Amino acid sequence: MARKLVTLVCAGVMVTVATLLPVACSKNDSGTNPTSALITVSGKVVGYGGRAVASVPVVIGTLPAATTDANGNFSIANVTVPYDVTVVNPSSNTALVYIGLTRTDPTLTFIDLYPGFPSSATLGGAVTGGEVYPQPLNHFLGVSFISPECDWTLIMNAPSTGSYSLKPSWDGPASTTGIIHALEWQADATTFLPISYKGYGTKTGVALSNGGTFTGQNVVVSPIAATNFSGTVTAQAGYSLSNRYVTMVFSTAGMQIISDATTPSTPNSTTFNYVIPNIPATTLTLSALATKGVVTVSGFKKGFAINANGVALALPAGPEYTLPVSAATGVTTATTFSWTAMANAVYVVQFTGPAGKPRYQIVTTGTTATIPNLTSLGLGLPASSSYSWTIRAFAPIGSIDAAASATGLMGLLTATGAAEGYTVDTGSGSPRTFITAP
Repeated sequence: MARKLVTLVCAGVMVTVATLLPVACSKNDSGTNPTSALITVSGKVVGYGGRAVASVPVVIGTLPAATTDANGNFSIANVTVPYDVTVVNPSSNTALVYIGLTRTDPTLTFIDLYPGFPSSATLGGAVTGGEVYPQPLNHFLGVSFISPECDWTLIMNAPSTGSYSLKPSWDGPASTTGIIHALEWQADATTFLPISYKGYGTKTGVALSNGGTFTGQNVVVSPIAATNFSGTVTAQAGYSLSNRYVTMVFSTAGMQIISDATTPSTPNSTTFNYVIPNIPATTLTLSALATKGVVTVSGFKKGFAINANGVALALPAGPEYTLPVSAATGVTTATTFSWTAMANAVYVVQFTGPAGKPRYQIVTTGTTATIPNLTSLGLGLPASSSYSWTIRAFAPIGSIDAAASATGLMGLLTATGAAEGYTVDTGSGSPRTFITAP
């Protein structure tokens, strides 16, 4: 094998060597690798539902901060990977920190921030052709408006007269065009589960514009047959199932038709057989909740046929607190918080103090975290203050980069992402408390 002349630049010095083997440059005196690539991070900050969060600062390391534009977008150059990124929301005094990202296009999500919808309208009309109105006891009317930008549902109990009024809100353009779906059913007097369906109909091409009132949007329904959807929901040992739900998906979204809060004979397992309207070109989403102490697990599966039998939804065990112990004192930004692992999960760990004090949200795939030292951003950890912490887990995500995709965290939270997913709240109802150091 012939030797090859290779010219390198190492620590600012040009060197020509004859070699048969790869030659690498060592790190320079600053501790950075001169051969490592720098990236430009062009991302977006959003709140619940993927709605943009404008005019908030974004910080990566010691690089100059960027501020999100009206669409929530930002860009920071010369970033070394992996990187941690911090977003500050001044309106809620909250810092959001993602740990260990490598992607160039992250979507950074405040999971409990609810920016207002820019557009809304009033939609009303009457449903005719099926039920006798006013409806008898235990009869229900559901009306949904669904468009590419909007998903809005109203369910009315007897004695509904058949008239409805919706106030849908949406993102994106100032106008939206969709379909109204109307469904009538009768429920069991004890379980409130549907036992028969009285009518179903649609009205297509319904156009709404921001600020408008659109009355006379009447829907004529026709009698509809029923079918059966059956299977089993299970939770892990020590968990108790509390609720099961079925949503009928008409296109991109749908109407919840089953809300089953009956107590299973076995706390962590239930077999169900639900009566479902036989509407062509629809699918079902099955979801459920289970609890164990301060841990609440929710999960869903999408895309079931309306007459599917033998389906199964198994809820996983969620993360549980380990350290520090409840009511710990002397906590600082060096204190390690830890919890048990959940398979393929990404965690959002939230630290909450008294009103007006800084809040911190850490997004990580690890099972430990520390409160970030954000004194330089005006969000330093206050001394001698009562704080609490909670854990929210999202699965299956598996990586921090996947969590920062456009459908990552929010896709699972709103069941719009993967075909199957789980979210877990640890301590949302009873958080673990601690006192910061004097």
